[in-house]
Amino acid sequence: NHIHRLMMKSTYYRQTSQTSEALEAADPENELVSRMPLRRMDAETLYDSILRVSGRLDEEMYGPPSKLEIKENKEVVAEGSSNGFRRSLYVTQKMQKPLTLLDAYDLPRMTPNCIERRQSQVPTQALQMMNGTDVWEHSRYMAGRLMDEIGTDPAEQVEAVFVRTLSRRPSADEKRDSLAALNEFSGMWIERLTKDQDPAPMGWKSRWLALASYCHTMLNSAEFSFID
Repeated sequence: NHIHRLMMKSTYYRQTSQTSEALEAADPENELVSRMPLRRMDAETLYDSILRVSGRLDEEMYGPPSKLEIKENKEVVAEGSSNGFRRSLYVTQKMQKPLTLLDAYDLPRMTPNCIERRQSQVPTQALQMMNGTDVWEHSRYMAGRLMDEIGTDPAEQVEAVFVRTLSRRPSADEKRDSLAALNEFSGMWIERLTKDQDPAPMGWKSRWLALASYCHTMLNSAEFSFID
C-alpha cells in the first residue's frame, strides 16, 4: 500500500495528458514520460460513471447480482430496482450473454485463458453509446431529475449538465452552442410528438426530451469517456 501511495502521488503519475508545441518537439513519442497518455475509461468505469452522473447508481454493496434483461433488439442490459442500477461489479456475468455495453468496450471474456484486457477503438463502440437503449434511458432519467432539481431554465440546465458530466463549467462559446442545441432539440421533439399525436402536455414533454437529448450528447462526448 505504501509503494502504491508513493507511485500515485508522484509528479509523473499525476500529470495531465495535455500537450504543447514544446513538449511535442522535445518528446514526440512520449518516451520521456513528459505527459500522461490520453486513455479511455475501461468498460466498467464507463458503465458506472453513466449511472453515477445520471443519478441511477445503486451503491448497495454485496448481496445477489443484478439479473440480465434482453431487449427486443437483442441488447443485453441489467435489470434495475427501485433503488436504481447496481455497479458493473454486481451484474450477472454470462459467457454467452455479456452486457452489451460492457462487451463493446472490451470487458474481458469469461474464458480460462483471458490473461489480459484488449484495448480497441472501433465504430461499434460509438454506435452502442449513441443507439443503446440503456444509455438513452439513463439520459431521460437524468433530464427528469435535473428538471425536478433546478427547473426549466435552459442556461441553468446547461451549467448543471456540464458540471455533472465533465466536472467543469462551460465556456461562453460552449454555453451559447449548448443553448442553441437545446432549442433545436426542442423543436425536433415538438414536431415528432405532434406527428405521433402524443397525449402528454406538449410543452413539458418536449423540454424534457430536449434536455434528455442534450444529456445523451454529453454522455457521448470524448471528454466524458476519456481521462486526461
